[in-house]
Amino acid sequence: MTDADSTTPPPPAEHHADAPRADARGALASTQERADALGVAVRRALWPALAIVLVIAAQAVAQLATVTPDEVPQPGVFVVYSLMLLAMLPVMVTVGAAGASALLTKEALPATALAVTAGVVTTAWVAWIAGGWRGLLFGVVLGASTAAAALVLTGRRPLWMRLLVALLVVAVGAVATLWVGTVV
Repeated sequence: MTDADSTTPPPPAEHHADAPRADARGALASTQERADALGVAVRRALWPALAIVLVIAAQAVAQLATVTPDEVPQPGVFVVYSLMLLAMLPVMVTVGAAGASALLTKEALPATALAVTAGVVTTAWVAWIAGGWRGLLFGVVLGASTAAAALVLTGRRPLWMRLLVALLVVAVGAVATLWVGTVV
């Protein structure tokens, strides 16, 4: 070994093997940013999820109003069944889309995007479940009601006003589904 070899610095991989990684702090900050964005995204997704549940429940109650008590002995069971069948998947997809977007981009989706997502997913799911042209019309009415109610709920007005207007939108959507049922 010559003197020139002993003064030559070791290769970079050997030189930094014992030193802490420079990007560890950045990775920790990145993880915290993702966690913060996920928290915001889930909170923002709760209003569109509530809109989906309200629209589907109102539609089920409106359908109950058109049948005799002999045809549906347990109205509460019918409403819960409708919620489980028609609302569960759109809620999961909306919340999942909000969470996935936040984790990937470190930013929460805007409330408007989540409202539109809830409406589109509800439209597609109800149309697929009901099937045919009638199902498509039901899906469009319920999806539009969901998107409108979600937009109202995610607004910046006082909470009581947002809830009141959202309930009016939901009621109009429920009546519109009855109209679709009689026309088609």
